[in-house]
Amino acid sequence: MILRRELEAAVKYIKEVALEGAASKEDAIVYVHWDFAKHARAKGPAVNVLAGLEEEVLHSLERTGIFHAHLSDRGTGFQGSACRIHAIQNGVLRTNCIDCLDRTNVAQYALGLCALRLQVRQVRARMCNHVGQSVIMS
Repeated sequence: MILRRELEAAVKYIKEVALEGAASKEDAIVYVHWDFAKHARAKGPAVNVLAGLEEEVLHSLERTGIFHAHLSDRGTGFQGSACRIHAIQNGVLRTNCIDCLDRTNVAQYALGLCALRLQVRQVRARMCNHVGQSVIMS
């Protein structure tokens, strides 16, 4: 609890001082407190904490977006290829569990799964649009 308050105070200080003149201080750094242990205890020993974490991760990914580009000329490598950008990423997500590296790793795993799901949807939608089909992935 003490470390959480200190971290929140540090983020507030950065927003006030270090980001002086930034267009939107509130959106520059978004601190989200998600108590992994609390969610696990609240739902019992057999709970899937990843399912609860997924909602917060998806919300964060919606804020930052993900980068998606396509190389249009396949045989020449990246340097000689025309690159078409489909989506821009506008931020970075960082996770940290103050007292447990395993929880940090689980949060990173959840983030990776959600990001991969979004990337696969974008690529698949692009491929389906290319051949004139429409596919919805869940």
